[in-house]
Amino acid sequence: MNNLPGIDLKIEYADGKISGVMIFYFQERSDPGAPWHVASESPVPLLVPHVEGKTLTFEVQHHKCHTCPELGPSVKFRMELAGPNEALLWKLENEEQEKNKELGPGLKLVRRSESHPGTS
Repeated sequence: MNNLPGIDLKIEYADGKISGVMIFYFQERSDPGAPWHVASESPVPLLVPHVEGKTLTFEVQHHKCHTCPELGPSVKFRMELAGPNEALLWKLENEEQEKNKELGPGLKLVRRSESHPGTS
């Protein structure tokens, strides 16, 4: 989005449990002609992650607005593996979408490898 990150999804599997964090990047620009930039990052833990086959469903906490501390209802997501290093992500708007799985094209996610100190 605007050649800047919109989200990062970090998923971990340890001791038979899935956990992770979704990082939302808030983009803004100073005026309509100015370039976009990432103004802030908002990491939130994955809630109730559930894996079934190639599908991961989870929820994240959601604030009522970008600058307010008050939480609104949690937001549900569905992610499906689309290849060895790709997945598709959908925000589930309602229960009917969850049941029918008619979700549209989805947001394409691409795996990035993170290098750890001391490894190649």
